[in-house]
Formats: sequence, C-alpha cells, structure tokens
Amino acid sequence: MGLFSTVGGFAAGYLLGARRRTSANPRRSRNGVPPLDTRRVSEIMTHAPKTLPSDAMLIAAAKIMADDAIGDVIVTDPSSSAVIGIITDRDIVIRAISKGMDPLSTTIEASFSPTTAVVAPHDLVQEASFLMRDADVRRLPIVEEGRAVGIVSLGDLAAATEQGTVLASMNEAPPDH
Repeated sequence: MGLFSTVGGFAAGYLLGARRRTSANPRRSRNGVPPLDTRRVSEIMTHAPKTLPSDAMLIAAAKIMADDAIGDVIVTDPSSSAVIGIITDRDIVIRAISKGMDPLSTTIEASFSPTTAVVAPHDLVQEASFLMRDADVRRLPIVEEGRAVGIVSLGDLAAATEQGTVLASMNEAPPDH
C-alpha cells in the first residue's frame, strides 16, 4: 500500500468517525441548530443545595465548600430563609480575603453576589441556559416559594446538553483534592 492510499484511508476513517460522532448526538438537528430542549430544570439540578444566612461568617461558607467539594453556597435572608444571593469561592478570595477581611469575623453579607436571576424546578433547561447567558452568571439557584430547592451550574447544563465537550467532561470528573 502506498503512502497516499494509507493517508487517504486514514482521512476517510477519521471523517467517518466524525460523522458518526456528530450524528449520534440526538440534541442536534440536521441543519446544526439544536432543537428545543423540553426537559425541566428539576431533571438536571443538584437537589438540596447548601445554604447559609447572610449573617453567617465567611469561614462557614468556605468550610462547606471545602467539605463538599463545591464552589458555591446559596445565601438566604436570616429572618425568612428566602434566597437573596450566592457566594462563591471566588467571592471569598476576591471580595474579602484579598482586601484584608478576616473570614473568621466577616459575614457573608460583606462579599456575596445578590441574586437577580433564579429559576423554578418546572422551568425548561433551555430557559435556564438563556437566563445564565443574559445575566452573565455561572450558577442559578432553583427556587420554590422563595426557598432554595436546588442549584444548576454552567457545567450541569453542559453535561445535560453538550455531552462530550470539555466543559461537560470537567463537570463529570471527580474532585481532585
């Protein structure tokens, strides 16, 4: 067999494999536009998210994140338990520690991100995706009657809608701690 036939055979096999990979994705239509995703957020969300009241100390949020290998805690109103925001590991580092705040004596209220974007468990996955993009957030609290019942992240959406992508793979990998 000559070099050109070997290269040609490899290219044909590669293209055939690529065609199989793309046509095997049921979430893609023939023209490349994804069809409407009719699944509900409740099907992909993380149930029973971690929450803390805004008057809790930053160290409490950091400890939950470390113990549970997560990057966020939903922030609630201390008197009503209603969702008022979210605090991330990045918020703790950038908005508090880097500014000299002591996580042992600083409340979450000093550095959390107030939430303006939430979804309900019965909302469509596609709606959550659009809301994340429009609000420029990576996580959305799932709220029922003002209380957190779940959380969905950008990684959760990728794993649910874009199997095989780098982000989906990273989301499905076990924590490396």
